[in-house]
Amino acid sequence: MTIKIKMREREYQMEGELPLNKVFRRLNISAQAVLAIRNGLPLTEDEIIHNDDIIEFIAVISGG
Repeated sequence: MTIKIKMREREYQMEGELPLNKVFRRLNISAQAVLAIRNGLPLTEDEIIHNDDIIEFIAVISGG
């Protein structure tokens, strides 16, 4: 059982149940740089990611 994380063309896998902020740290990704989505709904940094979850990271783009 693994957690799948998709970001652009890449896919990462990790074991265990952990908060999203730990996933960000393990992948060295800034929480401000991406929006995390599970089952079509955005996640907060303190939400627990479970085995068999598929999380999609969508890059946040800003302009001015």
